[in-house]
Amino acid sequence: MSPLKNFVYTLTAGFFFNIFFMLSIIIVYEKWNNQSLSYFYALTPIIGMLGILMVIILLTLYALSIDLMDRGCLAWHRDSVGRLLQALICLLCLLLTSLHLKSYIEDYEASPSEIVQENSMMNCFIPLLVFSGLAGIKLLCFRVRNSFMQLAITLSIVSLAFAFESHFDNEEFNAPLFIVGIPASCVLLAVSFQQLLEIYLEKEECM
Repeated sequence: MSPLKNFVYTLTAGFFFNIFFMLSIIIVYEKWNNQSLSYFYALTPIIGMLGILMVIILLTLYALSIDLMDRGCLAWHRDSVGRLLQALICLLCLLLTSLHLKSYIEDYEASPSEIVQENSMMNCFIPLLVFSGLAGIKLLCFRVRNSFMQLAITLSIVSLAFAFESHFDNEEFNAPLFIVGIPASCVLLAVSFQQLLEIYLEKEECM
C-alpha cells in the first residue's frame, strides 16, 4: 500500500472513530445549555461505537480462523489471535461499563437521592476494575513491552473509577468533577505515549 493510500485510510478511520465522541459532546452541550436532552443519551454513540468495534474484531477472528485452517498455525496467527482477544476483552469491559453507567445516570436523573442510597456508582465500574486486574496479572506474569505505560493506564483506570464514585456518592465530601478528568486525561496521554513508543521501536527494529 502506498503512503498516500495509507494516510487516507488512516484519516478516514480516525474521522469515523471520533464522530461518535463528537456526537456525545453535542448531546452533553445540548443538555447543559438548552436542557433538551438527557446526559445518559451521551453514552449511546459510545455504546454504538464499542459494539461496531466488537463486531469488526469478531469478523477478523473469523477470517483469521479460516486462514489458520488453510495454512496451519503460524507465529503470525498466534500473535494476531492473542492481540485480538485482548482487544475483545477490553471492549467488552468498556461496553458493560458504558451500559451500566447509562442505566445509572438515567435513574440518577429521575430520582437522585433514591438511586444514590440504593446503588453505588462503583458497581458500574466493576467490569473496568476486572479488566484492570487482568492487566495487572499480565504485567506481573508476562514480559510486556512498555510495561511502565501499561501500568500507568491500569492505575489511571482504577483512579477514574474511584473519582467517579467519590463525585456521585452521598458522603459529606464529594470530589469535584474536574478531578474525574485528571485520570481520564492520564489514560489518554499514556495510550498516546505507548503508541508513539511502539512506532519508534518498530522503526528501530526495521533499521
